[in-house]
Amino acid sequence: MVDTSVWGSASFDNQAASAWIEAFAEEPTDSGLEAALRGWPADQRIEAARVAIAAAEAVAAWRGAASPELPASLGRFTFGRSEGLPPELLRRARRTVAAIRDVSALRDHWRARGRLQDFEGRMDDLVSRLGGRVA
Repeated sequence: MVDTSVWGSASFDNQAASAWIEAFAEEPTDSGLEAALRGWPADQRIEAARVAIAAAEAVAAWRGAASPELPASLGRFTFGRSEGLPPELLRRARRTVAAIRDVSALRDHWRARGRLQDFEGRMDDLVSRLGGRVA
């Protein structure tokens, strides 16, 4: 059976991230980012990890290190924000992405499909853009 909710390994190449972006763009708040980042590991499903990664991408963009694949709807929230990025939000984003990279159902998903190296590379890039060190 083919999983049609995923069309690639990039942060935004899945239905869960797309749905979260659409909802977040309607009411973009710091608390919306925090909730998405806290959603995993409380919820270990792949979809929760995908949403957390999309939220971490928004945090990276707010930090000034956006992915070239960042959807325009997230760019409106992140670029040109006058207030500073809350340090705890940045730390949570880094920790969440690192944990998803190292131990998660999403990691297992990409390993089973022979694309673990691509997944790890994308997560390492995101951790780096969040100001963290790559393992």
